[in-house]
Amino acid sequence: MRPRLIAEMFVLYVRPRDYPEHVIVRRWTLTDVSLDFVVDRGMPCLMGAELRNVRFILRALHPGLARAALDRRDDPQIAEIWWQLRSDRILARPPRLLRLMATTPEEEPDDACVHNHTERGSA
Repeated sequence: MRPRLIAEMFVLYVRPRDYPEHVIVRRWTLTDVSLDFVVDRGMPCLMGAELRNVRFILRALHPGLARAALDRRDDPQIAEIWWQLRSDRILARPPRLLRLMATTPEEEPDDACVHNHTERGSA
């Protein structure tokens, strides 16, 4: 039986080590057979020069995404995390990441958020 997709998460990285000139998006998935989110192997699912443009394309391709709060333990190259449930199946023991996600409305992040990330990423 093929695993059923329960949720997917899209992580936006600014200038990661493997793509130092770009903003990239990596897709992580949670299925009914996995215990936690697993990153898709291979190339990033999106790549661009500016965070704002990459975010716009991601949200156009995946309507209904909710923004997750960043954790202080996250990689400093992570600018934003967006996720979406893909199944109405109730998880008996949801992964820690799903339990901790504090979502915000689907609004454009303010410039202060982007500015703060730039300072954090360049330190």
